[in-house]
Amino acid sequence: MRKLGRRSHARSTIASNEKQAGALICPALPFDIECNIVNLMKISYLDGPRLSRALTAGSQTLIQNSASLDAINVFPVPDGDTGTNMASTVRAITSSLAAFRPKNAGSVLKRAAQSALAGARGNSGAILAQFFSALAEELQHDARIGAKRLANAAVSAAEKTRRALSIPKEGTILTVLHDWAHAMHEKAQQSDDILHVFIAAYESAKASLARTRNMLPEMKRAGVVDAGAKGFVHMLEGIVQLIRSGSLKEAARADKSLQASTGAMLDFQAPNDVDVLLASSDSQFRYCTEALVHGEGLDLDAIRTQLSQYGDSVVVAGTESLAKIHVHTDAPYQVFDFLDSQGLVDSHKVDDMELQKLLAHRAQLAGQNQRAAATEKPQTCAIVTDTGCDLPEAFLFEHGVIKVPALITIDGKTRPDGPALDIRAMHRLMREHPDFSMSTSQPTDAAFSRAFAIAAGHSNEILYIGLTAALSGTFQAGVRAATSLFRGSAAPAGQTGQDGRTERAGHTEQTGQTERSPQTPPHFVAFDSRTVTAAQGILTSRAVEMAEHGLSAGEIARALETLRDRMVFFVAVRNLSSLIRSGRLHGVKSVILRKFGLRPLLTTNKEGKAETAGIYAGEKNTVSALLSRIKKAFSAGSRAELHISHVDAPEEAQKLADLCAAYLHPESKIVISEMGPVLASLAWLGAISVAGLPESVPKLV
Repeated sequence: MRKLGRRSHARSTIASNEKQAGALICPALPFDIECNIVNLMKISYLDGPRLSRALTAGSQTLIQNSASLDAINVFPVPDGDTGTNMASTVRAITSSLAAFRPKNAGSVLKRAAQSALAGARGNSGAILAQFFSALAEELQHDARIGAKRLANAAVSAAEKTRRALSIPKEGTILTVLHDWAHAMHEKAQQSDDILHVFIAAYESAKASLARTRNMLPEMKRAGVVDAGAKGFVHMLEGIVQLIRSGSLKEAARADKSLQASTGAMLDFQAPNDVDVLLASSDSQFRYCTEALVHGEGLDLDAIRTQLSQYGDSVVVAGTESLAKIHVHTDAPYQVFDFLDSQGLVDSHKVDDMELQKLLAHRAQLAGQNQRAAATEKPQTCAIVTDTGCDLPEAFLFEHGVIKVPALITIDGKTRPDGPALDIRAMHRLMREHPDFSMSTSQPTDAAFSRAFAIAAGHSNEILYIGLTAALSGTFQAGVRAATSLFRGSAAPAGQTGQDGRTERAGHTEQTGQTERSPQTPPHFVAFDSRTVTAAQGILTSRAVEMAEHGLSAGEIARALETLRDRMVFFVAVRNLSSLIRSGRLHGVKSVILRKFGLRPLLTTNKEGKAETAGIYAGEKNTVSALLSRIKKAFSAGSRAELHISHVDAPEEAQKLADLCAAYLHPESKIVISEMGPVLASLAWLGAISVAGLPESVPKLV
């Protein structure tokens, strides 16, 4: 018998297999052969490689359309992050499957479900993760999955997903999941061809999505479909594109014109009325709070019931050994206190939904203003800082500053700084227990990426003002996260120069307004404050002022260099216990300070390193010691801006502010804030810091 050539042999092999179709069923052919034969053949089962490629294609499509999902996000809270959250969830799936090569379909689904739970973000992300978890629970032992088996499992998973929510709402992703699964079930009774069943169910999902436009008042008022539901339909669309196109690359290329290929069913625009965004919240609570709980025999129903006491939008997804928690609450620390009693808690996340709502509102207003008056220059630069920055919470919120939390470990339990931590309880422990201690670590890459992604969703530029790199790896962690997040940019990699700035751009830096598509990375600039606490706060507040006057990220960073050189900064440490315990104060110096009742005045030098600026006698002289330094830096009656922060010493901080106000010009600006726990863990109770800038420094606005 004549031997067939490689190409002929491959054609013969394909032609003889009537159960293979498209790239979904031709996962690894080594030959240049078109697999676009969906109309000629059918597939009766999914195995590991086929399922992996399908999930990857669906995830790619969702990620590519995440910005458009953010734009129509009005339920349950119009915080403009549904696409970002769902993209984060499915990125975890694709990352886990990238090097995973089992032949068993159930193994692929189990891996996808576990990674989805770990990577889930937001309400829709948690719901999507629960759906995959429930689907995996049904199918994890199946080597091959047929049409009827898949359809039955999908119906069961959709119902379990509905039960994962404390108050399920129709007109959301739950509705589309239900309708899609039941359409699959109906079609599977008529055909064992998974391709035929899947494509027919996809059409039903599109029709279901269109109906969500009128099912909830929030969507009807805004004139949009549910963003989470649309995200799921985009996943289905990606799989259909893979089936039709023959390769992941071709599917991705086809997805760039998704609106045209999908038709009018998906063609819904973002709401134009700003008032719609402000009035569309279904939640009465401020913080989107999430975590993973690891344990044995976790009672998901009991956890869900208890969490309902703290807020709404409760989703408890997962299994008896791993649960993904999502809840909207005003007291994240209470949620985490409860979860700590249930198992090992990690992957904490707290988003300020009111802040995100404000950012979305401002971005839409800026767009409207720009269309109305081309000469007006709206703010395009988002300001991001980290836990080293001390500013009043009200200021951060009012001006839309995103603050990335560090991690605080107390009694072996780790949480992010901010609303996840009961700062009053922490101060109480510091007062009542002499041996109490806590450790800190820099923010996670995920926390930075989350903050930058939120900023990128609303601004063309991002300026990150970081804690001094000479004392912490926080600044470099921020730069690393931004580099990874925005690595799709074609611009050259940034370099950190002597001025402490790092630039990574989605376009060449411009001083004026810059247009970018939703998929174009923003212009990113990182500025090393080379300082901390009140001093980092005063630089950040000036950056906010300049951004609100329309300056670019690069312009602001250059102005901050001048401000940093002119700034005075001191920290008075009243309690030496933490400095001694940490080893930062030791030897003869420690003995002398304690014996004679002396206390250090600390500062940061031009390189951002901590150094002693002097000493003063007695804890009671803290205010007078700092006032003396201010008087040396500023002449009586001069105009200045001062920022004061403290560790549980509000009366002393106010006294210092009053004395400085009496000494300086009456119109001098003085701001008081609490010192964050990262610095408080070192400076300890009673510490006060003050930073000042003379009015003579140009504000450039």
